[in-house]
Amino acid sequence: MSTVENLLSIYSDHLLIFCGDFNLPNVSWSNDNHGLIYSSTSGYLINCHPETFAANNFFQINDIFNKSGSLLDLIFVNLIQYKVKAALVPVVPEDRYQTALSIDFIPVTNIPQIDSSHCYINFRKANYPIINAFLLSFNCLETFSNLDVTSAEYALFDALHLSILRHVPNSTCKPDNYQNISFLRAKYKHLSKQCYKNFINSTEETFCANPSKFWDFVRKNKTGQSITQDSHAQWSNDNYKTELSQSLTHDLPSNCSFDILDVEKGLSRLKGNNSICPDGISGDFLFSIRSSICFPLWLLFRKSLDSGLYPEILKLSSITPIFKSGDISNVAKVVYICMFCALSSREITKFQADLVRTNFFALPCNTDF
Repeated sequence: MSTVENLLSIYSDHLLIFCGDFNLPNVSWSNDNHGLIYSSTSGYLINCHPETFAANNFFQINDIFNKSGSLLDLIFVNLIQYKVKAALVPVVPEDRYQTALSIDFIPVTNIPQIDSSHCYINFRKANYPIINAFLLSFNCLETFSNLDVTSAEYALFDALHLSILRHVPNSTCKPDNYQNISFLRAKYKHLSKQCYKNFINSTEETFCANPSKFWDFVRKNKTGQSITQDSHAQWSNDNYKTELSQSLTHDLPSNCSFDILDVEKGLSRLKGNNSICPDGISGDFLFSIRSSICFPLWLLFRKSLDSGLYPEILKLSSITPIFKSGDISNVAKVVYICMFCALSSREITKFQADLVRTNFFALPCNTDF
């Protein structure tokens, strides 16, 4: 105990915690206002560990027994403002005999907290009926006819942002809410990995115990005889020889036809997408107002195709590096997430690409693609 006494003399004004397996199963522990109280539950002598901590007004705060019903893990502190409880999510794999413990410190005085709360636009509480009525009040056909495609796109974005400022409230995210959500997310990931591991172990045990069931399943679900390599090559040659030998005589289509229903279908794919894009608009917001922006978007897409120009604002994007694991200086350990403007997202413009591919593949000379 000389090490303990030496630490107490050097760090007399510090908060100290001594914890470990002291192998004192036959000792009963309690505390009063001045420190710990201990007594032997058997006729055996007690070593000097409890006496040293008691003489220096330490408290023993752990009362969680191990799997054998003994109290071997002891935690001595020089302030009673500590609380010990069983850890819900152990940092390391739990010992088969000992329960993982969590030590919380309850400060006597209020420690100033950093205000990490922040405001954000809460699209979930937006007044969508008023927003739709506001957007439908514009005469888009007349407005866009006097503007080029870039100016027309800016006009639509101005209307969208104005409706957000007027009819979408701001909310505040408090740090305590974030801590609770972060803890629940970590607990969910832990349980998910545990369930997946249990499923894999159960599957492997079942397979090892009765492998014949697995092979019976494979045989029952196996298809008929597969095509041989020679037959496959001959079939490809017979079907594509004529097309491949011809030169291309048609250009790619410079136009494609689509209607408002195609635009609405693209907007419907944004349902539930709550990510905020660089333009400050979420995908779910566009889904909720799709009835009022289908026609303006169709006009803009049509105007873009007719003029051969892509609006500048739809080129807005951001690239965020997300560190995975390992050496942070290794670029291979970083994945880059690219987010585009909500109105030019993959789900919105996909219908244009589909229509171009459909028209392109319909040409007789391109059936080999």
